[in-house]
Amino acid sequence: MSIANYDVKTYNSSGRIIQVEYAMKAMNTGPTTIGIRLKDSVILVSQKQISNSLQVHSSIKRHYKIYDTILAGVTGIIGDAPTIIKKTRNICLDHEKIFKEQIDIHKLMEDLCDLALKFSEEKYEEKIFSRPFGISVLIAAYQNKRPILYNINPSGSYLEYKAKAIGSAHEVLETILQDEYENFTDEDASIKKALEIMKGVVKDKINENNVEISVVRESGIQFLTPSEILAYIQ
Repeated sequence: MSIANYDVKTYNSSGRIIQVEYAMKAMNTGPTTIGIRLKDSVILVSQKQISNSLQVHSSIKRHYKIYDTILAGVTGIIGDAPTIIKKTRNICLDHEKIFKEQIDIHKLMEDLCDLALKFSEEKYEEKIFSRPFGISVLIAAYQNKRPILYNINPSGSYLEYKAKAIGSAHEVLETILQDEYENFTDEDASIKKALEIMKGVVKDKINENNVEISVVRESGIQFLTPSEILAYIQ
């Protein structure tokens, strides 16, 4: 077999990049995350997989603050997440340094998508990995007087959503979200409803330590504490 057949950027006979397809499969093997856009905010609810009782629950993260009103929720090959988050934050900081303003969310998504398929570049600063990244990312933001929810994946594409599920149970959850979206109204009721939906698709019983909830508003990002999450579960 020739060396070219091993090249991560080579198309196969069907016109597809196999490494990207592997990455798309990998991103759906991780914990489940739900994103819901409301009138004045965006809610992210994520499952945290705890493998044993000795783990420190707070050390398991699925939500990362990117900027004042920009939040990322990730799933898939979680080891890829720190690099993606660092690159995303650097894009925001570089834009602010040059233009003295917060980056527009659409520009941020375009820059991330540009990086997504640059896995064959020689210079480190021009790529993320030497292969497609193996995570799916929900970007929740509040800009231009409105809440925004985007999803970006290893194929280098991004779309805006009213509600979106990523992770191992995404297909079932997205069917439910399509049917139930009109019933998501205020924040409190929507968080409770999202938890109820999550309970129906995850194997472990939901509690305050194995789920992560964050809310993005015009005023900033709120990471709910375990006690606040427990109140919603009860």
